Amino acid sequence: MNKHKTPLEISKKAYAAILKTYELEHQLSLVSSKIEEKSKRTIDSIQQLSGLIQQLIDRQEQTQQDIRILNEQTRQDIQNLKEQNQALQDDNRYLAKMNQLYFEALFSDRQEDTEAMKRRFVENLKPATGDMRTLQKGNAKLLKKFAELCKKHNFTYWLQSGTLLGAIRHKGFVPWDDDVDVAMFRDDIKRLKIILESDETYTITLIYDYYCKSRQIRFRTKNPQNPCFLDVYIYDYGDDSSEEAWATWHEQKAKVVDFFEQSTDEHVQIWREKGYLSENNPSAQYIEQMLQSLVPEPPEPKSKKSKAVIWGLDNFSVKWRRLFDWNFIFPTTKLNFEDSQYEAPHEYMKYVERQYGDIYQLPLDIVTHFQHVDQKNINTDAINEYLQQ
Repeated sequence: MNKHKTPLEISKKAYAAILKTYELEHQLSLVSSKIEEKSKRTIDSIQQLSGLIQQLIDRQEQTQQDIRILNEQTRQDIQNLKEQNQALQDDNRYLAKMNQLYFEALFSDRQEDTEAMKRRFVENLKPATGDMRTLQKGNAKLLKKFAELCKKHNFTYWLQSGTLLGAIRHKGFVPWDDDVDVAMFRDDIKRLKIILESDETYTITLIYDYYCKSRQIRFRTKNPQNPCFLDVYIYDYGDDSSEEAWATWHEQKAKVVDFFEQSTDEHVQIWREKGYLSENNPSAQYIEQMLQSLVPEPPEPKSKKSKAVIWGLDNFSVKWRRLFDWNFIFPTTKLNFEDSQYEAPHEYMKYVERQYGDIYQLPLDIVTHFQHVDQKNINTDAINEYLQQ
């Protein structure tokens, strides 16, 4: 038999249901408000994003317009440079023709052909004067001492580059040259450095040159005030003097250059910023380790069996071929340089012609020739003191 609920009980349940409904409606209202608030934020965010996208589009259009303007300016600049370059070429041709006429007028007193006149003109160029000549005299004394050491200890060397050119053409320094260049085998350089460790006057220094990605070995006095030095370029023994062997050399050198140009190592960045590092610099130790890993170990010295002489990979890269048959360099011959005789390649004329072409043609860099020592700050007192020793 079912028990009937009383009106009061029914009223209580109805009231409770109404309260529950109100509570649910309130919660629904809160949720709805939150949804509405989030929706509003989302709409605001979308509007902000749309605004940013529009700004980006506007900037992109402006950038494209700027690029178009820049390209047009660049095109005009290139055209202007071409016209200026053409004008300069015309001026240079005019000056070259005028100089030729002056030259022929000045040197036409003898029955000579043009080549003979040109040679006489270059050979009679006035030597350097003033501080430059003092620097050359200091370097000439260094070369004499260097040659004496090589003879005493049976080291092999030969004149090269501008020094060899000067010996052939001027019997001394090229008037605008300020250093001395000699070539030496790697094993003899190592032996020379050991010998000089106990020498009171002379030393071998090592400089790391970022611009050429190379080691620069210099023979100089131990007086840091004396700016004079000899560049000693490294050569190795080889078995192959072919074009293919020289092409391989360039491929290997390119890897060395690429490594340092792409490196982000802090030591390389320091080297890049300074340009030159002495061997005592902490960063130079890292550079040396990298060079040892990048430059293949050269063949063991075997001069009597070698067929070729090759420019060391730790020198700077060169366009002209510094890979020679053994008989191209040896036996060396004697040439006069600043009133003394020094060793020179056996085929010395072919040597300089390979590097310079016509050696009686004045170079294009006669004015802009690289100065190894700042001529405004040459310490002539230190050089004169050395010359008097």
